[in-house]
Amino acid sequence: MGRLPNFICAGAQRSGTTSLYEILKLHPSISLSKTKEVHFFDKDENYKKGINWYEEFFHNNGGICGELTPDYMLYNYVPERIKSTLGSDVKLIFLLRNPILRAYSQFNFHLSLGVEKDTDFINKINSEYIDLVNSNYFNFYTPPYYISRGLYFNQIKRFLKYFEKKNMHFILFEDLYGENYQFYINEIFTFLGIEKFNLNLPKKEESIKIPSNRFFLRILSKIKSQNQILKIIPKNYYEFSKSLFLKEISKEVCKLDKKDIKELNSRFFKEDIKSLQDLLEKDLSSWL
Repeated sequence: MGRLPNFICAGAQRSGTTSLYEILKLHPSISLSKTKEVHFFDKDENYKKGINWYEEFFHNNGGICGELTPDYMLYNYVPERIKSTLGSDVKLIFLLRNPILRAYSQFNFHLSLGVEKDTDFINKINSEYIDLVNSNYFNFYTPPYYISRGLYFNQIKRFLKYFEKKNMHFILFEDLYGENYQFYINEIFTFLGIEKFNLNLPKKEESIKIPSNRFFLRILSKIKSQNQILKIIPKNYYEFSKSLFLKEISKEVCKLDKKDIKELNSRFFKEDIKSLQDLLEKDLSSWL
């Protein structure tokens, strides 16, 4: 018998939600969904399966339970679905990252998967249609919403139509990965109404490698999609061999110049960041 979550981390994508999932799993009073991203409220095909399908992702083993699906933050129909299913008292966590760095991380992640064809980040974001409505879900990379996903205030204000601010908690990626991470993690535990829990986490650096030879990546993806190779060798061996091969043909991602970061944030996100500052009552001038 399943249960429904007490809290949800709704986003943002490429802002450390996977690390937060692993951190929250360490607390003895927290039970998380069997898979990190359930995609119940954003994917119509899952939402139509009903609440019983959703409940199956959660263990009924006491304490509080939750899930982390970063796409929930983006789509405008999600807040109403969450409220109608879980009620207005569900706790909501938003993990936010310097928006242009978030976009660049997503862009390189898409390159590493072979779903992004344009290798010029600046060209890609300059040609993006900025969607302020976000009403249609196709998949996680079509459209990619590199800029639109970073318009945090635009998305959070939709949640404010259905939930009180006291039921929302905001944490910055830079704080979660900073030297004083324990303080900010304890703030999350306090927000969730559970005891503080000391952690000793290794310092993690984001590491994404992009293929330097995209021809081989396309071949690998095509082979896997047709399932031909999996009929010959075990899947685990294929994945291990593929990772070694990709390591050999891949290169480290170049970092954005600090001047470019501030210029691009100012161009695309300036007004949204200013509104977000007022909402969070937190100085975000370093992003600009």
